[in-house]
Amino acid sequence: MRAPQPRVCNGDHDDIERQRQAIRATCPEALARVERFALESFVLERWPGLAQALEIGEVDEAGLEDAADEVLRSVHGQLVGRGEGEVLHRLVARDLARHRWRALEALFHLHAAQKYAKERVVEIAAGRPLAICIGPRAQRPTSTAAGVLTAAPQGCYSIFADQTRGSGKMWPVWCDTCKPRTGRRKPHRDHDRALRRRVAALGTNPSVVWTFTRPRLDQGAG
Repeated sequence: MRAPQPRVCNGDHDDIERQRQAIRATCPEALARVERFALESFVLERWPGLAQALEIGEVDEAGLEDAADEVLRSVHGQLVGRGEGEVLHRLVARDLARHRWRALEALFHLHAAQKYAKERVVEIAAGRPLAICIGPRAQRPTSTAAGVLTAAPQGCYSIFADQTRGSGKMWPVWCDTCKPRTGRRKPHRDHDRALRRRVAALGTNPSVVWTFTRPRLDQGAG
């Protein structure tokens, strides 16, 4: 019996932009709060001189936990509304994944433990959390005719059942189909091939290749 095919949510440009704006409209103040946290954390870690100039001595934690919870509830609601197995447009998937991760990082900061954040995710989802096959944040070096280029492999952007354990790999970034070692899809191989095809089409000037390749590596939905 043939396996059911995933539902793909693509749409035209205007439709995608409406989806992205609708996501932000669900909790704009909470999103702004966790985004401010992310910016403060980044500046303090990477640019201490700028942090001093901006008078950022430490991360402002006021209202941060409530905002993180609200963002996590919003993202979960968005995923439930679309349904497990649906393949999101890459821009929508990235927005949802980014909002979720910033909220999680806020909880990591406040509680100094990822286990607590996982427990909150599971509780908010009533024991049935969902995740997005977004691929890893770590970049992968690929040998091409223009030299070694690095970019992060992409997932298929489908919604899948997240794990509920508070130990081990608590934040899966691959669905079962895309897991590099056991899935039917081979995302690392596909990533390398896509990058090499792009290099072949553009020539071997590394600066030209990188400028025109990095935003277009996605081979998933869209």
